[in-house]
Amino acid sequence: GVRSIVSFGNMADVDATDLITHFNKDKGTKVIALYIEGFKNGRKFYEVAKNLEKPLIVLKGGKVEEVKEATISHVGAMAGDYDIVKTVFGDANVINAEDIQQFFEYCKIFTLLDEKRVEGNKIAVLSNSGGLGILGADGIKNSRLSLTKYIKNTISKFSLDISKSFSKSI
Repeated sequence: GVRSIVSFGNMADVDATDLITHFNKDKGTKVIALYIEGFKNGRKFYEVAKNLEKPLIVLKGGKVEEVKEATISHVGAMAGDYDIVKTVFGDANVINAEDIQQFFEYCKIFTLLDEKRVEGNKIAVLSNSGGLGILGADGIKNSRLSLTKYIKNTISKFSLDISKSFSKSI
């Protein structure tokens, strides 16, 4: 469920890092999710995000050149080059949502993971269909994740629990 929703507008008194810090300390908050258009202090955001104990999911508005000026006039903060923002997010372990649907999907997934912290950039694709496994692996191409190689012991465990048609090649 949702614990809190905060709208902090033009960040006159409170900025994203203040809220992130607050919710990181809040024992009832499991996942911090944030929509942001720009940063008043990008370095402060990076330092706070990098040291969080909880997942931080961010949907960044103002990604394309045509809307950067509107973003700056709307919130009075730098929108930043989106490629640089994505790199900073990756370095700070921020989960970057590309669109609103992905934002809510990430929120749900990380809430369901509860206190299990996901680390690293390796991911395995397991499917009962070869085609769906291939599509899942293709979907990883545009992310900061990379496919892991199954080790023999893992394949043996999967083979016991699922169909003989399990594709071991992905």
